Amino acid sequence: MSLHDRIVWQSRADGRLVRISDALCVLLGQDHATLATKTMRQALVPPSEWRPWRTGIGAMLGQRRPIVDHLHSIEIDGVPRWLNISAMPEFDAEGQYRGYRGTIADVTDRVLTPGQIEQSALRDRLTGLPLHAEFVSRLTQRCEAARAQAEPGIALVLIHFRRLQAINTELGHATGDILIGELVERMQGAFTGCDIGRLGSGRFGVIVPLSSGEDTARLLTRIAHAKRIIEAPSKLLGIRLTTLTDIGIAAFPAQAGVSGDLLRRADLALAYAQKEMGRLPCLFHPDMEAESRQHIRMGWELEQSIANDALLVVYQAIFDVRSGKAAFVEALVRWPHPVHGTLGGGDIIAAAESTGYTDALGLYVLRRACREVIGLPYAIDLSVNVSPSQFDAGDLPEKIAEILADTGFPGNRLIVEITENICLRVSADTQDQLRRLRDLGVRLFLDDFGVGFSSLIYLNQFDVDGLKIDGSFVQSLLDRGKAKAIVSAIARLAHDLDLSLTIEKVENEAQSRWLADHGIVWQQGYHLGRPCPIAMLPDVLDAGYPPNTPD
Repeated sequence: MSLHDRIVWQSRADGRLVRISDALCVLLGQDHATLATKTMRQALVPPSEWRPWRTGIGAMLGQRRPIVDHLHSIEIDGVPRWLNISAMPEFDAEGQYRGYRGTIADVTDRVLTPGQIEQSALRDRLTGLPLHAEFVSRLTQRCEAARAQAEPGIALVLIHFRRLQAINTELGHATGDILIGELVERMQGAFTGCDIGRLGSGRFGVIVPLSSGEDTARLLTRIAHAKRIIEAPSKLLGIRLTTLTDIGIAAFPAQAGVSGDLLRRADLALAYAQKEMGRLPCLFHPDMEAESRQHIRMGWELEQSIANDALLVVYQAIFDVRSGKAAFVEALVRWPHPVHGTLGGGDIIAAAESTGYTDALGLYVLRRACREVIGLPYAIDLSVNVSPSQFDAGDLPEKIAEILADTGFPGNRLIVEITENICLRVSADTQDQLRRLRDLGVRLFLDDFGVGFSSLIYLNQFDVDGLKIDGSFVQSLLDRGKAKAIVSAIARLAHDLDLSLTIEKVENEAQSRWLADHGIVWQQGYHLGRPCPIAMLPDVLDAGYPPNTPD
């Protein structure tokens, strides 16, 4: 294949790639299974650049316009490349949009000189650190040297800095670059004698030699000490900034026999650290690999279940315990799995995330719920959960507007529950999407309130209509004075800000009564009613709380 050979690509109406050749996989540095889960935007652009994408080729794709010889820059395995992209929208006989068909070619050598290509492939221009390809080459050499010389081995430490993109957005890229330079200096001080590389915008790798007899506990202690050094607050532009880290670790040869496995297993450990919000460095464990494989397999099964409309949507009522009537119902998803039985939301979301199908899952639940609830004999408001990834494309309000129009469900009867993870992506784009949702009449509730690091900050930054107190406070409500004080304070805060207030996981009458006495009358939990299918929902709503049952 010549460097400038044009490779054909094709997408469906929802943007997903469907014509994926071996040549396209080689060009983009991604395997077939990964590309099959992505849109062209997701294949070409990291999440930090999705907003600029929408003003260039993304705008053309969104408006279904022809694309002719568009130059696009991309990093492939840490190496900057230039791609030439052309494409035409396709429509069926009835004029319905079917997707795009186009070509793509690598034209880097026409844009950069050979010297520029070689230099850009090896070193990061900002920090001077080796980029991905050069770092992986060094990692391979260090593994081979450790094996040949019977050394104790090495640990690969992957470090992800949180909120760098938000800092770039809020304070400008120049400030972000200064901060990155300072963070790199700290890493070099904390990891003396180690190879450090920049693997992405906020992602770095460190090759740490292991000392003789160093066990897991000592290694984790050493990395935890380095983490504290790196995370020390910075002061830029008179602003105190704290950049938290997620750290994943894998050791050679104890946990991987070759550099490729070492990198992959450190990646898995990093993913676990990110789930735990970076509280501690995370060392790879074989269970992570088995769980990852299972999630990927179940992700493909989930995609088929969505395509076959084989998931269940159930509804749990939130009651106003003063009147006994339902205030609204929450849509929850269930998956009747042929092997694992009926799975709940957490397992389903994990499967969706493994194949990049979270957006499709969320829209499926919303469309199904709107269609079912609008068919009830009387009006009831509906709440749905929205994941952070659904905001990444930038067009969530338009997708929700389309579902509302198709199902006839009124926007002013829809409640969208967002979590602090969405707020962590604070940017003008996120703010704009939330504003556009409210323009549809949709109400916004901040879910899991009280458990995040910055709930009050985000409450000040975002316009929301209600709060949903995390159920963990209810479990210890009657046993601990602290839980009572926190819940009471949130109730007063919601009252002062004129916000709706709901609490979840109410399990008994004593909890319910205490909450009502302290002004929290919208309650959800098994004590008030379990989730049920749409066919049973009218009876649940008619019965109210406590249920009106014959003597």
